[in-house]
Amino acid sequence: MSTVVSQLDAKIYASLRDRLLTLPGGYTLVDQSETYPTEADTPFILVQDVRFEPASRYLRGENENRGLFSLAVMTPLEWTHFQTLTIAGLIREHFPKSAKYTKDDVTVEILETPSYVGNAYRDMAFNRLPVSVRWRCAG
Repeated sequence: MSTVVSQLDAKIYASLRDRLLTLPGGYTLVDQSETYPTEADTPFILVQDVRFEPASRYLRGENENRGLFSLAVMTPLEWTHFQTLTIAGLIREHFPKSAKYTKDDVTVEILETPSYVGNAYRDMAFNRLPVSVRWRCAG
């Protein structure tokens, strides 16, 4: 595991995911390679990672990396939209614009207040509301 986490992309992901683990409410995190929980009565957060091509400009001689920490608030169909927005709002507050999170020697900066991506929609036995956290990191 230490070999993997020493790589820049892994450190970026780890710093953002570590921050998400401190979100109030104790929501279960489900990574993109994992299966959704079988109980459709409990909310969870789906975590995905989107990378953009590195920018051609340089910061202190290093490439600037950018991406989206793409999250989806997954709530039971019985929940109201208000309840789903409450969890999404917690995420927006938890990753404020200009905040910086570090993993070892890598610092990730949040570029803007997280945003909702489109409308909530049904995904199997859940409502899904995508939330995007834009970030950048020199490396």
